[in-house]
Amino acid sequence: MGIPWYRKEDYPKILKIMSDGKVLPRTWAEWSNKAEQLREKLVKDGVIVETVLLDPDEFPGWCKARGLDVNSQARTTFANEAVARKHAPTH
Repeated sequence: MGIPWYRKEDYPKILKIMSDGKVLPRTWAEWSNKAEQLREKLVKDGVIVETVLLDPDEFPGWCKARGLDVNSQARTTFANEAVARKHAPTH
């Protein structure tokens, strides 16, 4: 399972580009704490989790190319697709 991950310096831009940015934690520190708690819970539940860095300069274009809104559903799809590509058979 992929979890979208953000660099601290990118977080203000993340909040601006997301259509659901108003529901995200206001600060990177708050987001980071919640994201780590989620990651730890999933791992504890036996889920294999990988964090996937989301670039706020590239993500809107990725969404547009797929006809997706720039929101939580797209973030999840992005992260899961990145993990699937990473582990896809190469032959």
